[in-house]
Parts: sequence; structure tokens; C-alpha cells
Amino acid sequence: MKRDLILVVEDEIDIAEMVTYNLERWGYAVQVCSTGEEGLQVASSGPSLILLDLGLPGISGAEVCRRLKGKQATQEIPILVLTARGHETEVAACLDLGADGYLAKPFGLKELASRIRTMLPDDPAGRT
Repeated sequence: MKRDLILVVEDEIDIAEMVTYNLERWGYAVQVCSTGEEGLQVASSGPSLILLDLGLPGISGAEVCRRLKGKQATQEIPILVLTARGHETEVAACLDLGADGYLAKPFGLKELASRIRTMLPDDPAGRT
């Protein structure tokens, strides 16, 4: 069975490592990028899901989201924003840019797993 590839665009090493460890434990293939530029480039390969931080160096996560949702080749890839920015205005702005979901840091692993399952509907329910 083909493993879903999840692209993690996160510049905080500790968070990227924790998320990667758990995604791999749950059976996903993972690729990590630490900048918006790199995330845009890697996203063109068509991951199943993108976990996207907003506070990235260079191109912001919000701009990455806007660009990905504006391109036909990447607009269908679900994007789950993971960020410390939890104000209602920022949540609404991300969703308006096309993000498919939003999870404020710090987040629990059970909630992350649940959100991934809802965004990858072909995923077997018991994987995570």
C-alpha cells in the first residue's frame, strides 16, 4: 500500500522533529522544509497533505498558502496550518487564503491525528 506523503513546512526544529517522529510512527512518509521558498518548491511534487507554519523565514506561511491555493497544480492539496498565532483574525485570514484547517500551538497529538484523518479521507481509520 502506498504511504501518504505529508509535507511539513516548519522552521522550529523541535516541533518539526516531534511532528515527523509521530507521523512516521503513524505510517506516513514525511518530508520537512524549513522555509517558505523550499515548501513551495517541494509542494509541486504533490504531497497528500501539507502541515504549514505561518511564522517562516523569508516567504511567510500565509503567502505560501495563498500561492499554493492559487496554482492549479497544487490547489487541491489540503493545508493544515500549525501556528502559535491563535487570534481569531489570523485564523480567519488563513482560512480565507484557502487553508483547509487550523491548529494552534501547542497542540495535542490526538487532535493532530484526528485532523489528519479528516483531511485524508482515504486513510484507514485505525492508522493513527
